[in-house]
Amino acid sequence: MTDTGQEGFTLVEMLVALTIMALISLLSWRGLDAVLHADEQLGQQARQTQALFNVLAQMGRDLELHLPPVPGPVDPTGAMAVLPASIRWQAQGEGPAILMIERRSDAGAGTQQIQWRLQQGVLQRAIAQAGTVYPLPELGPLQDVLEQVTAWNLRIWIPARGWQSWPWPEQAGAAATGIELTVQLEGQEHPYRKVVMLL
Repeated sequence: MTDTGQEGFTLVEMLVALTIMALISLLSWRGLDAVLHADEQLGQQARQTQALFNVLAQMGRDLELHLPPVPGPVDPTGAMAVLPASIRWQAQGEGPAILMIERRSDAGAGTQQIQWRLQQGVLQRAIAQAGTVYPLPELGPLQDVLEQVTAWNLRIWIPARGWQSWPWPEQAGAAATGIELTVQLEGQEHPYRKVVMLL
């Protein structure tokens, strides 16, 4: 007499097993997709943060190389410029914020004009060729250096008065000894900050 009992899986058992395997595959795929998406976001944030650090370092370098104040006659009213003539900041209403710097060139021969500008969420920099006589060469084209910038600000440190925002006080009584640069990026809770000593 032969054994007529079933061996192996029934069709229902096979369908249940295939359904479970499909669900596991789908969950694994979603998990992998989430990991890849998170990795992409972290990579983008890391690139943006590195670009920001490079920008702040370059701004700091431009300010450190600014031309020193030219000694001149003392103003009889006692008024004193808070910043050297080689550093000019302009921030008016809805217009672009602009930082102009006349600095020594990296090669050491001549003077360069540098312009930093925030316009429509993009921080830009323009640089001129080095010149040894005035008028200095014209600025080159503006280059985008950092995007997704929601705010860019500059404050100055005046001894015995502390940090001063634009517009600077007219009768400060002393020249600024430091500059604070702050850059706020889109989606970041706090701005990034760099302080440069004015020597």
